[in-house]
Amino acid sequence: MNRLCFLCVLWGGLTLAVKVALRDLPPLGLAGVRFGLGASSVRYRLRPRGASGDPWSL
Repeated sequence: MNRLCFLCVLWGGLTLAVKVALRDLPPLGLAGVRFGLGASSVRYRLRPRGASGDPWSL
């Protein structure tokens, strides 16, 4: 239940975050920031499961 509440808050907050960020960053800059955050979170999730540090060995 806690995960569901967290996901609902996260999903609802994304619209506001994008509106605020678009005032300061161009769309491609914002896409780059989102890509970087997504890639770092995937890398963080893969590390404890025994994946190597090499980004090409998925």
